[in-house]
Amino acid sequence: MTRRQILLLILTLFLSQPVPAETISGRPSRIISGDKLVLTISKNQHIEIQLLGIQAPPLKSRWGRAARKQLSTLVAGRPVAVEYHIRNRWGRPLGKVLLGDSDISLRLLESGLAIHKPGFQTIKDNNLYSQAMQRAKSLRLGMWSSVK
Repeated sequence: MTRRQILLLILTLFLSQPVPAETISGRPSRIISGDKLVLTISKNQHIEIQLLGIQAPPLKSRWGRAARKQLSTLVAGRPVAVEYHIRNRWGRPLGKVLLGDSDISLRLLESGLAIHKPGFQTIKDNNLYSQAMQRAKSLRLGMWSSVK
């Protein structure tokens, strides 16, 4: 094995190790946009969450409003868990929102209502998100319906 191959192997092993995540549980009380919501943790405790790995279209656009509506349909009032290990530049958790075993970011990507933003998710999730967006594009779903 060459030195470069060894370094690549070490880097791959390092990046594939899961980063311990914190988990918050609660009920979404407000859907801000297609990729942001407010989670009510207790009677007087609310926290804004940004969905990890996706970016929804701007709210002023047709598809931004559709993404917010879909996010609301998926989670509003239902108990969810948010796994996070990083915060955005405003200090808000950037997390994977789960309704049972269902990954909400993945569901939005599959509907063609968000784009994949690779970054802080696991390699497995990164691949799933990328594939979901490509499938939505090829099937011309959601915002991809008008792209030539």
